[in-house]
Amino acid sequence: MKNSTILDILKNIDISDKYKHCDKDTNKMNVEDLIKYSWFQKIFNMKYLEIFLYYYNDKKPLNELTLFGNKVILSEKTKSFYYLLKKNEESKEQIIYFCKLIYLTTIKDI
Repeated sequence: MKNSTILDILKNIDISDKYKHCDKDTNKMNVEDLIKYSWFQKIFNMKYLEIFLYYYNDKKPLNELTLFGNKVILSEKTKSFYYLLKKNEESKEQIIYFCKLIYLTTIKDI
């Protein structure tokens, strides 16, 4: 999964069972509609690890990001790695250690 593109992930994973009112292939249908736009094509062709770097954000809060010249303002419900660490203070060092071991060491291979 680490080397998969966002497109591969979205097209090959059904939505969660908790969304009972949606079709299982909702992600696939949404991708087909959005991929017509070049900006979304660029995002969908990014590797999972590239997107992870935005989420990680050097362990700082993330309220907005710029992708391909477009500013994206994140909702308050969207939480970055910083908030994961804040929520899990007792495990913070372990989370950082494993994140670096599993994700950040392989980013140089992108």
